[in-house]
Amino acid sequence: MSELLFECYRVPSVCYGIDALFSFHCNELSFDEGGIVISSGHTTTHVIPVFGRSVLGQTKRISYGGLTSTDYMLKLMQLKYPTFPTKMTVNQAQEYTDPKTFAEKDRIIQFPYVPPANEKSEEELARAEERRQEQARRLKEQAARLRHQKLKDLENTLEFYMEIKTSKSSMKKAEFIAKLKENRINDEAELDEVIQKTEKAVQRARNKLLGIEEVEIKLNEAERKEKKKQIASKSLHETRQRQREAKELARRQQEEEKRMEEQRRQTDFEGWLSELKQNYQNQLDKVKSLKRKKEQLSDRRSHASQLRMKSIANLASDTPQQKRRRRGQDEDTFGMDDNDWSIYKEIHTFDAKNSIKNSLIFMFTRGVTPPFDPENFAQMHQLHVNIERIRVPEALFQPSILGLDQAGIVETIGEIISRFEDVDARKKMIRSVFVTGGHTQTPGLLKRLEISLRSILPAGSPLQIIHAKDPVLDAWHGAALWARSSEFQNYSVTVEEYNECGGEYIKEHRFGNVYYKT
Repeated sequence: MSELLFECYRVPSVCYGIDALFSFHCNELSFDEGGIVISSGHTTTHVIPVFGRSVLGQTKRISYGGLTSTDYMLKLMQLKYPTFPTKMTVNQAQEYTDPKTFAEKDRIIQFPYVPPANEKSEEELARAEERRQEQARRLKEQAARLRHQKLKDLENTLEFYMEIKTSKSSMKKAEFIAKLKENRINDEAELDEVIQKTEKAVQRARNKLLGIEEVEIKLNEAERKEKKKQIASKSLHETRQRQREAKELARRQQEEEKRMEEQRRQTDFEGWLSELKQNYQNQLDKVKSLKRKKEQLSDRRSHASQLRMKSIANLASDTPQQKRRRRGQDEDTFGMDDNDWSIYKEIHTFDAKNSIKNSLIFMFTRGVTPPFDPENFAQMHQLHVNIERIRVPEALFQPSILGLDQAGIVETIGEIISRFEDVDARKKMIRSVFVTGGHTQTPGLLKRLEISLRSILPAGSPLQIIHAKDPVLDAWHGAALWARSSEFQNYSVTVEEYNECGGEYIKEHRFGNVYYKT
């Protein structure tokens, strides 16, 4: 460097110094008062203790800076969008790490795109709307049929219970009780209660079918609480009773099955063993069949996958086809055209959006506003930057996030302070923690640094975080300020000294890389 400056550019004198210390000087901070300088630049972050001078023997370096954060942002976005239509460049990733780009937690980065030429016409949109309305009409008709069937079933059930009640007069009491037991009814009082509940259910079904709204009896707060308490108590009692009966019945059935199996094992051991092997083989074949079917469904060209998609497409079609192909009809070519699989894409998108397992991931990748539309070509070229805005700067505090086997910035500062035995020196350094460098412009970084430092310092420690007035250019301004002083002439290397001592000759000064053994 000295050879290039002196012999090519013909400079009169040269002096080398550390940019972080020049920035410290530009912000009118005193070396005598002490402090800690944190300089996070393009590729690295340095922590320099200052106590009367820069104690470079205790300086620590973290291999994380602006370029590293850019690479980390690029990797996170590539992992988040592995099939993104456009390849993100390093310059774009560096632009997205700029804090001025984001004003909210989730920002949408719109990539340039060319809209497809085959946009749907108004006529096609109208036909699609007609299909949706037709599907809605079908669903309403199906719901009405279900309501009719439910009402019919309830009426049949009510008629059955009424027949049981009227049969009491024509049979003995023991026979009547036995008939109630067969239908899981304990006594006549419970039969009356079941009939009453069924009548209410029939009435509700009729009202719902006719569109009559039920009039709800308004109760005050105390009456509602009492009613809820009674219903809960009764429901709990009935549930416990049913559970006891079910457990007792299951226990009896299990004991009977064990007894029968043990008896068969003793009387016909070969037959029992053969049946046991056959059951095991059936279960094994079932598992293999399910596994084979799953593998076939993953291949969209397989026969099983085509049958499944054909059934789904047939249900959603306006003109559903019959299951059996009549003689003379054309050969089934479903699946040969990519448009046949459009409904599969819609189902896949719906499942991914509404699945509990993938809902959080879907929110991170596609956001919540506006709702994601898979047919919107512009949204397919959008990146949602949210958690990455936290993870990228957090790597300065936890380098292990991106695989660096180094201590974080707070742990590094704590280690540097602990090496000074003088308590006054520690207090002076903590009193002024100076932060500089372009990478320190991340929003919230200073607040995060202050909170983390207070957690490792004694209570009441005088901590002050000072940010450089211009974190990018203060190093240049500080060097220019010092170059105009008389002190600079005493520590700069002139042409005559370069010719006599060589290019490796430098003069030691307070802004230079001077190592003091401590």
